[in-house]
Amino acid sequence: MTALEADVERRVDVGDTDLHATLRAVAILPRDPTVVLERESMRRATFTPDGPATILVTWTSGSPVATVRCWGAGAQWIADRADRLLGASDDHGAFEPTTEPLRGIWRQHRGLRLTRTGTLWHDLAALVLQQRIRFTDAAAQWRSLVGGLGSEAPGPLDLRLPPDPAMMARAGYGDLHGFGIERSRAETLIRSARELPRLERRVDEPYAAADARLTAIRGIGPWTRGALAGVTWGHADAVVVGDVGIPSMVSFTLTGEPRADDERMLELLEPHRPHRYRVLQLLFPRAMILKPKFVVLDEPTSALDMTVQTQIVDLLRDLQQKYELGYLFISHDLKVVRAMAHRLIIMRQGNVVEHGLAARLFERPSTDYAKALMAAAFDMRSHAGASE
Repeated sequence: MTALEADVERRVDVGDTDLHATLRAVAILPRDPTVVLERESMRRATFTPDGPATILVTWTSGSPVATVRCWGAGAQWIADRADRLLGASDDHGAFEPTTEPLRGIWRQHRGLRLTRTGTLWHDLAALVLQQRIRFTDAAAQWRSLVGGLGSEAPGPLDLRLPPDPAMMARAGYGDLHGFGIERSRAETLIRSARELPRLERRVDEPYAAADARLTAIRGIGPWTRGALAGVTWGHADAVVVGDVGIPSMVSFTLTGEPRADDERMLELLEPHRPHRYRVLQLLFPRAMILKPKFVVLDEPTSALDMTVQTQIVDLLRDLQQKYELGYLFISHDLKVVRAMAHRLIIMRQGNVVEHGLAARLFERPSTDYAKALMAAAFDMRSHAGASE
């Protein structure tokens, strides 16, 4: 076999689909050993009902055609459904928002489609690990689990498969505890693997055909089912509830309200049936869609009252945790800076006066200018006329 000679190869007409943006949905976890997404290619190792498979998708920006190459026992299965994975079968024709800001966001990202992976075990296992813990911890546990219990993927692309569902169905909690997975999520993984043979038959049907059986699995709640409906089934009206950051992202983007709960999010999404999941994919700011590592925030809390400032800071922290973001936070409000910063640079007239760990500088500034700033911000007794 030559480097790119595949078991199955085909071309898919993708039209004006933005494949990089669309395939972000299957490359969420950082440094995931099962998938690599690049500007004009995506490779992924996964399990299908016919067995393990590796898929390589390549494209040229602006071209209406993508090339798909597949290896492994499940190569034909995944190749036959490649149009779904690439969003080519996503019916978005009736979606035409008429109000801002959604109309403008859709205008900017008209190439974004909903993927439909069909790879239930892969998607479900990764989502279970993300339940009720920090995103970065879930990503680390997934890497550890795949490294320890996964196996080399078919084909020449140097990927690893997720753990075999048949093996997971025979596992016990003790087999997973060493990867940092506590009993609740470990047992949910095992139960899901045991139910998989009955569930996998449903991936070619509408999501409603699988919902009752998924609901019956203890540990598979609304958050996990909503995410599976959207990614595995490509269900355009799926809604993900129970997420830390999504409700506030929806409310902030649509209305400017910095914080929201699920009830408020559902109220705001209601006018967009039957495309609520499509709206969720679009409502992240452009910066979030592109998944940066670094965001510049220039006076993001200026001219806001204390309550709204606190809500904005909480939202920024949620986003930082969820997307592993670094911030350059520029502000004259040292109270807000103290709440956000890990490292601090103090500047005067364009020159750096002092820099270092934020905790040290706030407690023990060394320059006269920095000391004066801290006193003005935190020690009101230094001001003439201040009361006790």
